[in-house]
Amino acid sequence: MALLQGRLLFTAVTSLTCLGFLLIGYDNGLMGGLVNSKSFTNTFNNPSPTITGLIVAIYEVGCFLGSVLTSLFGESIGRKKAILIGVVFMIIGAVLQASSYSRTQMIVARVVSGVGMGWINSTVPVFQAEFSPKATRGLCTILLVARSILESD
Repeated sequence: MALLQGRLLFTAVTSLTCLGFLLIGYDNGLMGGLVNSKSFTNTFNNPSPTITGLIVAIYEVGCFLGSVLTSLFGESIGRKKAILIGVVFMIIGAVLQASSYSRTQMIVARVVSGVGMGWINSTVPVFQAEFSPKATRGLCTILLVARSILESD
């Protein structure tokens, strides 16, 4: 017998899917503080503003790649597995970022994390919509997206 059913299941899924969108703002916020730290500038040999911008922005390229991969393979593997793949990419990317001692490694790590985030952010709204009652499906999905926008400000 399932522990979560009906409204309780819907509430749990909606609450947890909001965390998927929270991750992108959290990652960007962390990088904003990190690139200004002495340890970052010392480790990466005082990168120029262009290189620093590349390190921060390349994450979004990874997000795009992850979204494309999700559109190609997400339907065939299912929502849960697609989210799991995204989480695995995010964990690998986080470990690579934390252990980076070269600009190239950091850039690759940011792309890997971005791919994971792309998988997650492309899958989570659809997953949440599948759990929503038919009458409020559109409203629930737009509230999920609107909340992510408000969190990022």
